[in-house]
Amino acid sequence: MPIRYSLLCLAILAMLATSPSCTAAFPQIDREAAWEKVHQELLSGDPGVVVVYLAGEPFAGGSEIGSWMESITVPSEFESAWFFFIDDAPDANWEHPCRYVFVEVETGAIGIISGSTPPDTLIDMERLYPEDE
Repeated sequence: MPIRYSLLCLAILAMLATSPSCTAAFPQIDREAAWEKVHQELLSGDPGVVVVYLAGEPFAGGSEIGSWMESITVPSEFESAWFFFIDDAPDANWEHPCRYVFVEVETGAIGIISGSTPPDTLIDMERLYPEDE
């Protein structure tokens, strides 16, 4: 009987550990891992003169982020995602190329949306790159 009880307990723990409600409480991609992914995949080599910002918390998939001219929608296929804003011409006046970058919390998948104005949330975002300014 004790072996069956142990197997039952293990089976229940396995189901709980893989359930969406449980895994959402423990993000697989934290902010540092998301930043490392963006840094390696989008800024490797010579990225030129860019500035990168990161929002403090992940955004839910399908939510909207306002900007001067439009709203940017977090990819709906992502349950939640870290939001990075990359200013591709920081010395220019707006409107110029920029990127809204999303790193999915569960898988680390990256979604990129091109834009031309900063997000309304920029003032609340942390500047990550370049580090020396």
